[in-house]
Parts: sequence; structure tokens; C-alpha cells
Amino acid sequence: MNIPNLKILDHTGDIGFELQARNMAELFSDAALGMAKLICPDFNGTGVFRSVLVNADDQEMLMVSWLSEINFFFQTEQYLPSKVKIIFMEKTSITAVLDGNMVQPGKTPVETDIKAVTYHMLYVRETDQGASARILFDI
Repeated sequence: MNIPNLKILDHTGDIGFELQARNMAELFSDAALGMAKLICPDFNGTGVFRSVLVNADDQEMLMVSWLSEINFFFQTEQYLPSKVKIIFMEKTSITAVLDGNMVQPGKTPVETDIKAVTYHMLYVRETDQGASARILFDI
């Protein structure tokens, strides 16, 4: 899973990344795949689909809610996405279909256990080049 323009950040007790994309839909898609890569770098399973609908008050809250929903899938089912298709997106709402599968214990090692998506140092913004974000995770 290759995500261009993703820079991993180490922070005391946390891990995260900065990310740039051509637009907000790509930013949210790449953020989901970036989080999956932090959890399990070698994972690439497909064939199990999940629909996600998230609403929030602003784009930063939307990003936290979006990634928290995907982390919930991992925490409860060991499910990670390998592909993301954004169906609908506006500033405070996202609808998407995830294509992924369950991580198989012993086959694909889990590198990082993400406890929560944080608001610490978070930003999500449109730029002249498209969109960018910084997201930190509590580990």
C-alpha cells in the first residue's frame, strides 16, 4: 500500500503522519489507508466491504470521526481497509465504501495498536495544491 506525500511522525506516546493530496476526498481516503499502514504495514487483504457514513461539525471533527470509525472496525473485528471509495463528501459529511479484510493473526503482524485518534496538533485544510492534514494517534 503506497501512499504518496505521507510523512510519518513520531511523537512522545503517539504516532501520526502529515499528508498532502489533490483534494479532500483523496485526503480522507489516503488518511484511512495511512492509518491502516501504521497498524499493519504489510496488509493488503480485500474482498470484505464495509460502508461508512460519518457526519461532524467541521472537517477536523470529520477526520477524527472517520478514522475513529475505521479504527473501531479494527478493534472489534481486526478489519482493515486496503482500498477506499469515497461515494459522497462535503465539508461535514462523508460516505464511503471500504474494501479490505480481517488481519490474520500470525500471518500478518500488527505493528501499532492505535487506541484513539486525537485532536492534538490536528489540522485538516484546503491548500493551493489541494488539501493537507496532520493527524496523531494515541498508542
